[in-house]
Amino acid sequence: MTIPSLRFLPCQQSTAQPTQSYKSTTPNPFHDIQLFKQVNLSKPWEAGYGKVMAAWVEVCREVNRIPGFKINKKPEGLKTRFDLLIKTHCEGEVASMRKSGTSEDYTERDLLLTDIKARMDDFDKTAAARKNTVKRKIDSIENSGALMRRMPMGNLDVQGDEKDDTPRKKKKNQAPSHDISCLMDTIKQGIDEKVKRKSHKKIETII
Repeated sequence: MTIPSLRFLPCQQSTAQPTQSYKSTTPNPFHDIQLFKQVNLSKPWEAGYGKVMAAWVEVCREVNRIPGFKINKKPEGLKTRFDLLIKTHCEGEVASMRKSGTSEDYTERDLLLTDIKARMDDFDKTAAARKNTVKRKIDSIENSGALMRRMPMGNLDVQGDEKDDTPRKKKKNQAPSHDISCLMDTIKQGIDEKVKRKSHKKIETII
C-alpha cells in the first residue's frame, strides 16, 4: 500500500487588519440611560442665561468617563439627542424608541425620562416666583440710592424733633433709623449675592 505524500503549501501572511475599537456615532439605550443619569445630576435646565452650554460641557465630560460609553458626541450633540428624546417622550411616541435593545433597557430609560421631565416642569412652574424675588432684590438695591439721599433729611428731622418732647414727634424720630437699618440689610444682601456670583463664575472658568 502506497502512502500518498503530503504536500505542504507555503504559508501566506493574512492581509486582514486587526479589529480596532472605535467610537460609534449611533447612540443605543445604554448611552441614553447614562446620559439621563448624568443630566439628572448636572441639571442643565437650571443653568442661568448664557450658562446652558457650560452645563452640557460638564455632562459630556462626565459621560465620557463612563466605561463602555463609546459614542462620538460633543456637548452640542448630546444636547440635541436629549432634546429629541424629551420631545419624543412628551409626544407619547414611545413605540418609535423601541426599535432595538431589551425591554428592561427601555423601561429604565422611560422612567428616567419621566423623572427628568417632572423636574423640568417643577423648575418652570417656580420660575415666575424666582424672577419676582430677584426683581424685588434688584429694586431694593436700586432704591438704596434714594434712601441714602433721604438720610441727611432724616438727620435734620431728628435734630429738629429733639426740641419737641411730644409723643407724636418722638414716634416720628424712629422712622429714619428704621430706613437706615433696611438700607444696610439690603446693601449687605446685594454684596453677598454679588460675591457668590463672582465665586460661581470663577469656578465655571476653572472647570
